[in-house]
Amino acid sequence: MLRHEDLAQEYVIDSRGLVVLFPEPANQKAEAIMKSAQMTLENHVSRQLEPETLVEDTLVLTIEEAEKNKILSEYGTKANVYTLNEFVGSDGEIPNPYGKPLTAYGECYEILRELIKELAEKLKLHCGGRIMTGKVIVMDHPLITHKINYVRQENVGTKEFREVIGEIAQLMCYEATRDLKMSDVQIKTPLMEMTGKMLSGKKLAIVPILRAGIGMVDGMLSLIPAAKVGHIGLYRDPETLEPVEYYCKLPADCEEREVFVVDPMLATGGSSVAAIRMLKEKGVKHIRFLCILAAPEGVKKMQEAHPDVDIYIGALDEKLNDHGYIVPGLGDAGDRIFGTK
Repeated sequence: MLRHEDLAQEYVIDSRGLVVLFPEPANQKAEAIMKSAQMTLENHVSRQLEPETLVEDTLVLTIEEAEKNKILSEYGTKANVYTLNEFVGSDGEIPNPYGKPLTAYGECYEILRELIKELAEKLKLHCGGRIMTGKVIVMDHPLITHKINYVRQENVGTKEFREVIGEIAQLMCYEATRDLKMSDVQIKTPLMEMTGKMLSGKKLAIVPILRAGIGMVDGMLSLIPAAKVGHIGLYRDPETLEPVEYYCKLPADCEEREVFVVDPMLATGGSSVAAIRMLKEKGVKHIRFLCILAAPEGVKKMQEAHPDVDIYIGALDEKLNDHGYIVPGLGDAGDRIFGTK
């Protein structure tokens, strides 16, 4: 199906099995469904997945979570391995039609067809040989712009600075949660019953990078109060400007959650890149990064290190100075939030 989509550039698309004792033709019922959709499996034969095919720029998509886990545990792969649902951001299930009537194969085809369309849109973001599923969003909301420029002023005191940073985080959270999954629910109002939509899908978590990231947490919790909060402690070595880890405490089920990593400043990008790497090492797959100010150097580093992570930016500034600070910037966000200036 993917070969019939417009992918904007050429990909090598293939299928493999995890347990293939000998080559077999396609299932007859699956072939019948594909023929009815003007596609063919006539020359398809099953082939074993080999470790040498799993290189860094290989994207592996499985139907079931168990298949993904088997590849990760037994193949020692450096490839990107996801379930199809996970990769496109769907919370649905793909039913296994094997041994069932032809209608079950038809139902499975319809689900796969929609997922493949979403997959094709993701692959159009391919860049430089890497799968670029993430996007960079620079906020243009007037309230965000006004509040950021207000706190840039050097005469804004600690109390007011802290409060406005929370307000900016709240507004950015509103923008960054526009595509959260929703599902239909039955609601009984005082007048009648109706079908409405409410949030569904993955639970949420907020992970501030200490210490300045703490200043964004309350503003976000005001909109998503059920989110759990973790903490990652990193500081920037004043000589090398590289991040040094000193603390990490996350919700026990963090790998099952949509995680919002927050830090007011994306300067060199070192701390943010390291924090997200720590999360991925702990099994977290769905990550978004929110910062109030960013420098182009930090954005570039983040995109290169974590091309699958969406980056939400309040304002994109000009550059870094010789000391690694964003200019024009707003100074040291941590010092201004906590009054340690």
